[in-house]
Amino acid sequence: MLQEGEAKEEGGGRRRVTRAGSRSAGRGQECASPGQREADDGVKGRVETQSSVIGGHFGHRYPLTAAVLILPLQSELVEATRGSRGSSRSTSPSPEEGGKSGEVRCVWLCLLRVSQVALLLLLLGAAANFIAASLTSVLTATPLLRPRPLLPPVSEDSLPRTASSALLDLRDFQLVHEAQGACAPARLFFLFLVHSRPDHFRQRQAIRGTWGGVRDFGDGWAVRTVFLLGRGSGGGGGGGEGAAPDTGGWHVEARVEREAARHRDLVVGSFVDHYHNLTYKHVMALRWAARRCPHAAFLVKADDDAFIDVPALRALLSRTFSVPPPRTTLACNVLPAGMTPQRTGKWAVSHEDYPWPEYPSYCAGLAYVVTPALADMLARVAQADVAPRVWVDDLWVTGLLAEVLRLRPHYLNLRYSYDHDTLATWAARARPHAPPPYTFVHLDPSRHNWRFTLDTLWQHALAAQRATLAPPVTPAVPSEHT
Repeated sequence: MLQEGEAKEEGGGRRRVTRAGSRSAGRGQECASPGQREADDGVKGRVETQSSVIGGHFGHRYPLTAAVLILPLQSELVEATRGSRGSSRSTSPSPEEGGKSGEVRCVWLCLLRVSQVALLLLLLGAAANFIAASLTSVLTATPLLRPRPLLPPVSEDSLPRTASSALLDLRDFQLVHEAQGACAPARLFFLFLVHSRPDHFRQRQAIRGTWGGVRDFGDGWAVRTVFLLGRGSGGGGGGGEGAAPDTGGWHVEARVEREAARHRDLVVGSFVDHYHNLTYKHVMALRWAARRCPHAAFLVKADDDAFIDVPALRALLSRTFSVPPPRTTLACNVLPAGMTPQRTGKWAVSHEDYPWPEYPSYCAGLAYVVTPALADMLARVAQADVAPRVWVDDLWVTGLLAEVLRLRPHYLNLRYSYDHDTLATWAARARPHAPPPYTFVHLDPSRHNWRFTLDTLWQHALAAQRATLAPPVTPAVPSEHT
């Protein structure tokens, strides 16, 4: 019996030893040595350093890229952390606990891998969409921007002389009114060519009563002013070339007829007056002046919202040029090359009409000075069809056509002002004999103080001229409104 009991105890001991041995083996497999723990700590430090570097380089501008790059490092960090926790246990887990821990660890690592792959696919998809959108915008939406080639020069001898019935592409052009007698004076210093809309009666009458009403300088030199118009009211109706006048144009044309008979200073062409037909008006003005007034010293093209200090302009040109001046004289407010074309809105220029990204240098349209000889050359080169035609007339005539003739304009930029409010304030506060601060001024006829500012500037121009003892200018006598 004793032996049997001892055997049982010995067997139980062997079972206990066997169980203890298995637990020791488990602890040997799960618990790491001190060297292993040091390696895990090194992994942690390296992962943290690399994560901070990636976050610093990519975190702000490319957060998605940073997340994809950091995820593998985080997985390695989790593995290292798990190993460290296993090695730090003083007591070994039960088999059930070890199995559950392994399963949790496996699920966690799988989730990390799946997230990494998903973020990588998302990044690749975003990059593909960006590349496709960029290629589409470059190949289809954005027109090719190329520098405009310099127009080839044309000699004056090769320029055509066309019949009076032809104006650019119009073959049945005629002058409805042509300001008979405007060029009669033998010594004509200035001929002002004022571009106006047919329905701008108020502007024309104001100019006749101020700077456009000067008839002579008192020293044998005369001055004349004519207004250039088309048919209709100026609103343009349908706006096409050769289109019928707009509905309100019949009433306006009747008033223009009476105005022309009374003042005899209107030059009216048979085209429809519309802002897309400004090239017709411009070339008509140059050709009419060159043919009717070739003896004038200077031609001055101006808009009907301009003020011009006529005495100051004469003094400036007399100091700058001889009389008569060189044949190719062109003086203006020169706009620099490189201005971007306006592609939208009422004043837009289409890519078909002007496909280049920048304008050449040209004269601002408020006013410029030219000789009759150069006016004739510009009108003839316009008819020669050697430059792309743009409906913005100042750009076309003083930019592209001037480039063909290789003109170099004289800069008068400091003599111009386009600030109505500043000049209105000056007119209200200036000393009685103070000269106007600018020779050419743009005034807005829609402003309530437009006529007061215009009249005041002109009175100051006359007072300053008298104060300098220059040859007197015969002031205009205001007439009744038409």
